[in-house]
Amino acid sequence: MSVGIMFIIDSTGSMRWIHRELCDNLQNIVIQFEDEGVPVRFSMVGFRDYIANSSNWIEFVDFAGEGTVEVFTDWLSNLKAKGGGDNNGESSLAGAVYGMKQGRWPDVKRKVLAIFTDDNPHVPDFGIESWEGLHQSIKDNQIDQIHLFIDAKHVDGFDDLDSHGYDVIRHILVKDNRDALEQSIRAFVKISSTGFDSDIEVIEREDTINPFDSIDDELMPETEEPVDFDANPFDDY
Repeated sequence: MSVGIMFIIDSTGSMRWIHRELCDNLQNIVIQFEDEGVPVRFSMVGFRDYIANSSNWIEFVDFAGEGTVEVFTDWLSNLKAKGGGDNNGESSLAGAVYGMKQGRWPDVKRKVLAIFTDDNPHVPDFGIESWEGLHQSIKDNQIDQIHLFIDAKHVDGFDDLDSHGYDVIRHILVKDNRDALEQSIRAFVKISSTGFDSDIEVIEREDTINPFDSIDDELMPETEEPVDFDANPFDDY
């Protein structure tokens, strides 16, 4: 087994603590994968809110060689936690789509997205016309697992992320709680390494909803009015 992990990291002001924790603990994450006997490769995406500021919403560093940590800790230490809009969402899933398309995925057995955010996603958004289109993009890029690190207040906003063909695993973020985050990271490493043939307890969901989530299903709130996303976000560079 080998794993490629793309971290999709909220870079708005309230998530500065996550940048710090990931930067401090990335080497420990590598060691945890080594303990599982699994080589791992990383890539990282930093996202903000495309709708609020289309000229400064995305940052990206591609996959590096196995065991390379410094390039990512340096990138994280320089990632600015700023911005965000007062519009009930951030561009987390647009950031995931951007990373999937731009990343040069290594030859690994399992492709994993790890999304860290404390707000709802925008759908539609840049590169995303609908939930159905997002599902297809995830499948086209052969993503096996999506680990969603999200605060309890906004977890329901991602209910429509579930679909057939990949697994969505939810981990609850508690702001500035390092112990809870470390526990979630250990579960993330375990499931990314071994799948669900492990001692990690999950709660089943009903019918066609992905059965590997730890949060009960509730109805997704209605999306906002459609936004025109034809503009190129890089015109201002």
